[in-house]
Amino acid sequence: MNSKKYPVFVTTIFVVSAIALSACAGETNYPVSAYMDHPIGDAIVSYMQGKDGSYIFPDPDIGTALTQLGVEVVSEETLREKLGDEADALFNEPCTYLYTEQTVPMQNGLSVSSPIVFVISAADNRRFIESFRGPEIFGGSRWESFFVCVYEILSWQFLPSEKNNGYDLVALSEFVFADIFCTEHYFSSPGQTAATQSKYTFAQFAPYFETATKYESEYGDELPDDLRLKEVTIDIGGVEIGTVPLSRGRE
Repeated sequence: MNSKKYPVFVTTIFVVSAIALSACAGETNYPVSAYMDHPIGDAIVSYMQGKDGSYIFPDPDIGTALTQLGVEVVSEETLREKLGDEADALFNEPCTYLYTEQTVPMQNGLSVSSPIVFVISAADNRRFIESFRGPEIFGGSRWESFFVCVYEILSWQFLPSEKNNGYDLVALSEFVFADIFCTEHYFSSPGQTAATQSKYTFAQFAPYFETATKYESEYGDELPDDLRLKEVTIDIGGVEIGTVPLSRGRE
């Protein structure tokens, strides 16, 4: 598993915010490069981290944060205009739809435009809440509990269809973003308990989150249509907290 840890920032005396980006699907052995190239995904992570858990989707403001990357917030009507019937599979209210296009060189020497749609949904089938309890320490005088809220952010990647004037889906990938609220319980005096709380954020990317069409055009190999993760194992500083099954793992 390849991961990079971001610095820990103290936001209040008891609240800490941190983020870990993991590049391990845990299912199929894809090359390391399949997990590492996702600048738009990184920007979405930074945006959601900055919101400090106060997400409202659909969220038009996220477009401002991603404009410099060529990404725009679009409506269902706009997606239908751009993608035709292929757009119907994306719709899942309430969602924020982000649209961009990549120029992809083909093996014949020509280049084509490859649309990517990122879907951030607040619907129950894309958001999962779990609670975990950590081990007791110091003879049971201290223990931790974790409240975890996981969001799935999907990427739908397309290439022009060889059969008609529309587009074909190349791959569905995703990354997961988790807010983790850690409460440390302890005895402040005989018979009395107290608690402090820290907040962390965590993200894990499935393979080819933004690069599926580039891979297929360069190598001519077809990727699986569905690259989503089945579950995500949450960790803080290398310590595993628990595993959360995702939508693909619950189907």
